[in-house]
Amino acid sequence: MTSFLSNPRLLGATVHALVIPNRHIIDPRHLTRVERWSLDVEIEILRAVMLGKLGLKGTDVWQKSRPDIAESAIKRDHVHWHVVGSQPGDQVYDTGIVWTPDRFATLSDEYAAQFLPTLQSCGHID
Repeated sequence: MTSFLSNPRLLGATVHALVIPNRHIIDPRHLTRVERWSLDVEIEILRAVMLGKLGLKGTDVWQKSRPDIAESAIKRDHVHWHVVGSQPGDQVYDTGIVWTPDRFATLSDEYAAQFLPTLQSCGHID
């Protein structure tokens, strides 16, 4: 598994990371048992870092599978999971996720610098 900060990142959340299998997979049903186990471990480590070391109050994890929809700036044909950390006052924490293109922003170096050192210190994010 590979983890990294999402670009574009979801606005209304404190931190937004992705977890993807190293093997190209479009349909989550094609994950092997080992890949599923590795995925679960990676997600739980990221959640623990977000709730622990980053001091966030909430996390959301989800995977969407829409192979019939064309790829775009916010949709890729490679199975992946979103791990989103948030605080009270963040839109994601208070009311949930809004999936519109205007809810995403380019990942800036300044934003990445806030979270990458802590996430990378656990050896589980690129």
